[in-house]
Amino acid sequence: NAEYMDSGNIFILITVACVINTIAKVIVFKNCSPNAIATIDVTPCPEEPCPMKKGTTEYLIANFTSTETAITKITAKAFGILKAGVVFPYPLPHPDGCTGSNITCPLQPGQHIYTSSIVVPKDIPDVRAVVKYELLDQSGKPLMCFEFPVVVVPA
Repeated sequence: NAEYMDSGNIFILITVACVINTIAKVIVFKNCSPNAIATIDVTPCPEEPCPMKKGTTEYLIANFTSTETAITKITAKAFGILKAGVVFPYPLPHPDGCTGSNITCPLQPGQHIYTSSIVVPKDIPDVRAVVKYELLDQSGKPLMCFEFPVVVVPA
């Protein structure tokens, strides 16, 4: 009976991993920061460019390494960049990178996992764009910056 439970639990874990793998995606991105970024994970993102459905929330996980010392404040900013080069700011629900983001300030050098979310407005047009996401330190210097392609689609 214990053998059955173990194989049953393994089956459930494999099933959950497969479901998560089809929803979340480690994406190809452009690093525009001085620090190393290991991975960027976007959920949901079943394919690239990531389809961002209007009226939904996208979740980001960034695995990066900081070489800076004593970072006391982190501000998150996001921008949409259209094909014509038009850049527009994208409001974030939690721009304070030191709270609710899995990061504690003062930030010390080393590897960090940053988490955030982006709410896709219902009233934006269907468009292909590049999302530029930045974390800035207390002096406004980039701590982490990455860009990735998206396509806004109806919900």
